Amino acid sequence: MKDVSWEEAFKRYNYYIQHGPSPFGFDFKHTFDEKGETFLIKLKGDPLLIGKLSN
Repeated sequence: MKDVSWEEAFKRYNYYIQHGPSPFGFDFKHTFDEKGETFLIKLKGDPLLIGKLSN
């Protein structure tokens, strides 16, 4: 992991706004593993997550 410049951060944010979350431009609601695959984080006993998983 490395620090990114403001220019790089803006480029990634812009990509996120145009294309949605991805490993390149992401938010903290959607997770990705080191290969760029979507990844579900299970939090033991989290009723909000349990409700979302059952939908």
